[in-house]
Amino acid sequence: DGEENEQTAAVLTNAALSSFSEKLNTIQLSEHTNQIDPKEKWKLLVNPDIESLKEMASKRCTPLSLADMYKYAVKETSTEQRLWNAQFLHKELPIRMAQRAYDLLTLPYGLNETPAILQVAQVYLLYLDQFQKCPVPNTPETEEQFTNMLKHMILERSSIPHAIAQGIDAWRTTLRNQKCYNDDDDDDDDVCEQERLQSLEDALYRFFTARVGLRFLTQHHIMSSPKRLESRQENSMDGVNDEDFFLGCIQTNCQPVHEVKKVVEYVQKQTQDYYDGLCPEIQIVDTTQQRDLEEKCAMSFSECNFTYVPHHLRYMVGELLKNSCRATVKR
Repeated sequence: DGEENEQTAAVLTNAALSSFSEKLNTIQLSEHTNQIDPKEKWKLLVNPDIESLKEMASKRCTPLSLADMYKYAVKETSTEQRLWNAQFLHKELPIRMAQRAYDLLTLPYGLNETPAILQVAQVYLLYLDQFQKCPVPNTPETEEQFTNMLKHMILERSSIPHAIAQGIDAWRTTLRNQKCYNDDDDDDDDVCEQERLQSLEDALYRFFTARVGLRFLTQHHIMSSPKRLESRQENSMDGVNDEDFFLGCIQTNCQPVHEVKKVVEYVQKQTQDYYDGLCPEIQIVDTTQQRDLEEKCAMSFSECNFTYVPHHLRYMVGELLKNSCRATVKR
């Protein structure tokens, strides 16, 4: 009976994944948002009970530090630990997804009614619906199925920010077209608009900050799977395999100079492509080498590196450099 139940659960999970993928294909955020008429009403495929969604979203998330994530991202040493991680995520992620959906569906000043914003909310509602249909993983086989489901939930990093930016643009265009401001109260109107924008900025800041944690939890579990680690090792091209020093998304030997060099190359190419070959010179100052010379002694391997998430470091440095390059070229 136990084997039959597991087989039935596997069939149900695979069927649900197939249906889930088909639904997601109908709302490709990075492409489909460009084809939406802002005046057209866009309905949710999954119509949530707002009160139930609010109740789930009001639950408290479990706070986790980078040290906690590193500790629980075991490689192949503990099947029990990985199963426990999956069970924890099965309970934790729906709460965070409900919070993100509720945040978007309750954005103020009509922004929550724009098609692009509704699309993003729809994605989180589909995720939530899929979790409710997925059984709690209690064997290595069901844990693998759970991990495969999570893989379907990793959208391209820029899709959601791009869609939300389009929603804000459409919302502001609608406000301008409505001509709801009186000419006699220009100063009051300006103050009112600034208050609206500040309120929206605060709400979206909370959304994007929380989204980082949600995505990190999901991706960290996927990348720490034994099969993913084996694939990384097989695909290694050089003698020293950097992936050996990874646990999920976390790199134990993250080298800031190495990461910054990669970002500089990317930003320089992107700037040159956008500004017809123009790009200011970007100088990298390696303070570890400078301190090396001053102290006249070689730094140990551990002193040059630190434990961190390389993608987060690259993203922060990349945004700073792109803004600086754009400002310098335009000056």
